[in-house]
Amino acid sequence: MNLPFSVALQEERNASAKSLLVTLQRLVESDLEPEVLRAREANVARIIRVLDLKVSDAIPGDLVEAFNSRSDLNEITSVAQTLERIERAGLPSWVWPRSLQTPTHNSRARVLIALVSEPDVCSEMLQCVAWLETRDEEIRRHVRGVPEPKDATGPWLERLQAAVEMRLRTAEVEARWLPRLEALRNRLSEEVLKELRANIGMSQAWVRIELAEAHSQRADALKSRLHAKAAEDLMSALATIPVEAEVILSDIERAVRSPLADLIPDLASLEKVRKLHSYPSLSIEEKTPSPALRVKVRDLRHPLSRKVGLTATTYAADLVWQPPVLGEPYGRVSLPVRVVLESPAPAQLEVGLQVELTGDLRDTPTAWLEAVSRQEFRIPQGAETHDLEVVIPILRSRVEQLSSARRSVSVKLHMSSPDLIWPFGHDGKELNWQELQLNQVPFESPFHDNIPVEVMESRPLGVEGCFQDLQREVQGGNRSFYICGPRRYGKTTLLKGLLERAQTFQDVVVLPLVVATEYPDIASIWKAVAEQISVRFNRPVKMELEDGILPTAEAFHQVREEAARKGEGKLPIRAIYIVIDEAQALFSLAAVRSGHSYLLGERLKARLEHSWGIAGEGRAAIKLGLVGQLHMRKLMGANLLASIPAAFEASSLKEEDLLPLLRSFAAGGLQSSSEARARLAALAGNLFILNRLLQAVQSICFGEKRTWFVEQDVDRAAEQIVRNYQEGAADVWTYVRDVLNESDNLNDWRPSETYPVALAWAKALSTGDESVRDRALSTLRQWAGDIEISPDRVDECVQILRDAQVLREDGTVQLPMLERFLQLRAARPQPLSEPREREALSRLGLPRIERPSEVPTEAAKIFEGSQARVYPATEGGREVAVRCVKLDNEKAHQRFQSEVRLLQRISSLSQQENHQVLRALPHMMRVGIDAQDSHLGVVVYEWIRGESLMPGSLSELAALKTGSCLVAVLRTLEKLQVVHRDIKPENVLVRVDDRKPVLIDFGLARAVAELQRGGPTFVGSPDFVPPEVVAGQNWTSRADLYSLGKTLKVCLAPSATASRLREFVEGMTAQRPETRPSLEQAAQFFLAEEGRAQEDARRSVMLREVQSLGASLLGKYQRLLERAQGDIWACRHGLIGRAESKLACIAEFLENIFEAYVSEQHPLLRNQFSGETVTLNVVGKYPHRAQLPDAVRPFVCVQAQAVGVLRNASAHGARFDEILRNAYRCLNRPSSFGMRGGDPALLRMAVEHVVGLLERALGVRGLQELLRFWLAPAPASA
Repeated sequence: MNLPFSVALQEERNASAKSLLVTLQRLVESDLEPEVLRAREANVARIIRVLDLKVSDAIPGDLVEAFNSRSDLNEITSVAQTLERIERAGLPSWVWPRSLQTPTHNSRARVLIALVSEPDVCSEMLQCVAWLETRDEEIRRHVRGVPEPKDATGPWLERLQAAVEMRLRTAEVEARWLPRLEALRNRLSEEVLKELRANIGMSQAWVRIELAEAHSQRADALKSRLHAKAAEDLMSALATIPVEAEVILSDIERAVRSPLADLIPDLASLEKVRKLHSYPSLSIEEKTPSPALRVKVRDLRHPLSRKVGLTATTYAADLVWQPPVLGEPYGRVSLPVRVVLESPAPAQLEVGLQVELTGDLRDTPTAWLEAVSRQEFRIPQGAETHDLEVVIPILRSRVEQLSSARRSVSVKLHMSSPDLIWPFGHDGKELNWQELQLNQVPFESPFHDNIPVEVMESRPLGVEGCFQDLQREVQGGNRSFYICGPRRYGKTTLLKGLLERAQTFQDVVVLPLVVATEYPDIASIWKAVAEQISVRFNRPVKMELEDGILPTAEAFHQVREEAARKGEGKLPIRAIYIVIDEAQALFSLAAVRSGHSYLLGERLKARLEHSWGIAGEGRAAIKLGLVGQLHMRKLMGANLLASIPAAFEASSLKEEDLLPLLRSFAAGGLQSSSEARARLAALAGNLFILNRLLQAVQSICFGEKRTWFVEQDVDRAAEQIVRNYQEGAADVWTYVRDVLNESDNLNDWRPSETYPVALAWAKALSTGDESVRDRALSTLRQWAGDIEISPDRVDECVQILRDAQVLREDGTVQLPMLERFLQLRAARPQPLSEPREREALSRLGLPRIERPSEVPTEAAKIFEGSQARVYPATEGGREVAVRCVKLDNEKAHQRFQSEVRLLQRISSLSQQENHQVLRALPHMMRVGIDAQDSHLGVVVYEWIRGESLMPGSLSELAALKTGSCLVAVLRTLEKLQVVHRDIKPENVLVRVDDRKPVLIDFGLARAVAELQRGGPTFVGSPDFVPPEVVAGQNWTSRADLYSLGKTLKVCLAPSATASRLREFVEGMTAQRPETRPSLEQAAQFFLAEEGRAQEDARRSVMLREVQSLGASLLGKYQRLLERAQGDIWACRHGLIGRAESKLACIAEFLENIFEAYVSEQHPLLRNQFSGETVTLNVVGKYPHRAQLPDAVRPFVCVQAQAVGVLRNASAHGARFDEILRNAYRCLNRPSSFGMRGGDPALLRMAVEHVVGLLERALGVRGLQELLRFWLAPAPASA
């Protein structure tokens, strides 16, 4: 059949879209492959819709051919969908194929054809669309009209991204500078405004805008002193931002300060006002100097210097001609001159300078000299030298003559000031310059990302100066090494050079760098080391970490043996260097993992001295290369430092380091004075800042056509960087602040506590003469608001800043750029605006403390929530509870500080309360910020041996005792205006030693005044939160009383039917707070009911029952029973509610009975157990059963062993679950103890079995009944 898409067929039918559809429809009706044809009909219809064709429109022949060349139209349909997506994205026209960038008839059809026939183009455009669809609306808006970048190559996506980035930068620049330019609309001419708008993206335009702003500000200050016509002429003269604007303004300012200033308002001519400054009495302000204040000029000389060997010599600068500006007939040349005084200037000296040209330039017109060279300058107080720039006029033709003939430029200088003694008379002082160039040699920055080793050796900076010594040390292969230096101080370049040179070493291998900051934990770091060394020598590494921080002594044995083998004609390897960069992170991670600051250092020392570092016995030595920041030395510890004598350190740049670097800027170098280099070294805290300073200096020199710079130019460069920062360029600040960043990752700003201290210190230095420390402390407290700042912590931070060489011993700042930036930030309305900076300030309220180490056990009792974790530990031989709180934001810091302040207040007040209240509150031993992790708050409490209240366990008596004690605690909190906000059964522990309740977990406790200032109200456990708090009201002491009432209500046993108690508890949990009793009423109720219950009488009833059941026990056994009566009462009344806990109490009693029995009846048995105490656990697992006495032999069983293990559970509350699991394991049922606890019935059977054994051994009865009595709940009347 004929193809429906034949070009010839379409020409016969006018090639219309309708004809296509008609043909397709007929073919479908003829049942020729109907499904395929229907699909084609649908696709054609879609394509026609996408192309926006009417039924009468022609179908382009190219499109017909495209239809006809494919078995189906799925691909064309897909491209049609892509076309719709591309058009929605709004790609700029230059991204489209070149052939489609000119609109034509049926252009959408042509686009479709092009995309079908050029799938690569379609794919590239789709990449652009996909990228755009992930951008925000602002970027998509900029894309629509973005121009194509000039000379752009590469994929379309990269070109589009570059164009958009350029457009965004332009938009940012326009947002910054166009408003400032608009503010000058009435000050500048239309031509200048137009020119500046056109070049707004160029730095030259910014400089001119800044000049115009400065000129306008100075002109505004002068206008009121001028005649209206002179003022108008002044504004007109400044409208084009002329080069001579500075001269015009200076002339007028000097005239305004002159004795003839009264004449100025009457002078309508601006020129006449300007000429006043040339009146003789105006050149230097007349004054009568004191002879004692006059200082003699020693010399005028060339300021530039270089070192030849150890001797510094001065030399004349190379000069460069500056072309004329604004139609002047002459150009300019800048000359550096130094004024040297006999003694320091006693005050600021105002000096006039006149220039006389001699030699080949003697015929220079005086008017030119007056216009260009005459100047006044000031010598600062205390200065003995002062450098200045002298500008002379000179024609281009004269420069060509002097340059070609290599003739010198000669200048005579005359200085006048009533404060100076000029020793050179009327002849003045003549200076000569030999090198004069017509064109300036272009500068090239010597800073590059990849600096060759040879270049680094020729001009080392920072720690790079250690390269030769380091190379010799490593090539020797005898010692480990460490390198310390500030951030961005050449360590990376140094290591790259070492790795490159190490490839030539014959018997020493240096492994590739492992950068510690790139790994999340210490195990990952050692894993990376193991992979490198394993790949290098094709031998496995045993990666078992000792204490979780360091591979074992045998870890690298196979690798070391392989390295030491001689093979393939190569020398055996003597040493393998493992080099770890940013190694301070290695030690920090180890300290966090182990809880010991110097444990890794001690272990590494042992490895290097006794295993890894020892060559011999067929093994190569493992040596370490540790590279890090200055504080790494402290983290390493004194012992490891002493064991690594090869130390390479650099803490500051030196003036002599900069000479080789400056020589590489251009042919002839960038010339400078020694003072300028010293200033550069002092300002540059690291190599990045040095680079930026030199860029700014280079820009100054290039703009002023100079090949030299002096100290004032360095200060100008520094101020330019500061101005850029003030205008929003924050990149330099990210490098200046390095020394105050506690993050081991350079790109992550985590300010340490030293940052707010340094900020306040810089502010204090800039204001007043009082004690800097006191002013800084006052500023910190002002910034902190409610946060209490610890003076001791501030003093610690000041000492850290001194150790880091940020502060000198006299308290001044050693890094000038850092001080300048800190002063700017301190002057802002909110100096600590970023959350992490506020966090650093918050940490100044608490000391840094060592966190007790967590001893991993099989089932340690650990409590963990979303923000806090509590684990048991041992400190000073006693059990403690360590609460660790995540301080990952400012609010968390504030909450923790609030909690600590409350705990300190509660602790101080409870000391004054009765013993009952003191025992019912946790005892806080230490509190602070973790010494190893500044984002972890630590509170160390005494470990309370006990367990939480059990729901449905308390008898009436126990509930009354618990309520009475906790109400007394709430009354104490009420005196402090504090609410607990989280009273629930889990937060009430019952002590083992006296069975008294203790209220714990003050994590949600707050001062009432703090809650009244706002914040979230609904906190705590929902089942125990009172209704008014749920409704949004603040928490009060009556709300705490509600939570206590709910706790007692939940914990009351079903058998506790006392109506008065239940009625009062219902009142405590009333819906409306005003209907609840007060704390005083609650205290009176519990006290009265406790007395009415006649506890002592009831206890005596219980005692009689116990004595009756244990009547057959005599002597010491009877005394043991009397000691257990408190536990029996607590178990029966529900203060010990958990079944396993009750059985643990009984197991302890049975253990005591057994030990007393063995001691009395079989005293020699202890010798058989090597003097060890004969316990149920020891006997239960004794392997030689037949050697025991007949009466003791039955105790060799798993039940006795389990009971012997269980008896320790009460005494070691932190390990209760672990001990319980061991008891089940004794019964060969370890799986009985799981996530939900164990099966108490198994333990009870074991206890009953041991009770039976004891009855037979002692010859008594009644112990089984005593056991059942012990475990039975007390009746309601008892």
